[in-house]
Amino acid sequence: MDNSDYQSNGQIMTDEELKEQLEGMSNDEVLDIFLESLLIEKGFTNLDDETKKEMIAQLKERAVDMINYSIIEALPEDKVEEVTSKIDGGENAEEAMNAAIKESGVDAEKITGEALAKFRELYLGEETAKE
Repeated sequence: MDNSDYQSNGQIMTDEELKEQLEGMSNDEVLDIFLESLLIEKGFTNLDDETKKEMIAQLKERAVDMINYSIIEALPEDKVEEVTSKIDGGENAEEAMNAAIKESGVDAEKITGEALAKFRELYLGEETAKE
C-alpha cells in the first residue's frame, strides 16, 4: 500500500474516497480516526471499547500538545507574547491562538500535518522513520 491508499473497514480507499469520507467531520473526529489507526498500526487490534477510548484520549492529549507546541514555535515572537498576554488576561486560549494564527499568516494546517506525521513516527518507533 502506498501513501495514496488508506484502509477503512478493511478496504483500500483512494485519496478522493478518503476526502469524501472525512468531509463534514470535525477536526476532533478526524484526529480520533487518525489515533485509532495508529493503535491498529501498533498492533493493538483486540482492545475492548473502554480501553481503546482511554488509549485514544491519552494519545490525543499528547498529539494536541505536539500540535500546539509546533504552532507556537512557528509564530513570530511578538504573536507569542500577545497570546500569552491575552491568556493571562483571561481570554480563551483557543480564541487567542486562532487570532494569532490568522494575523500572522502561519499555515496551521501544514504545521498540524507535519506535527502529526512526527507524532506517528515517534509513536510507531524507528522502523517507520526508516521506511
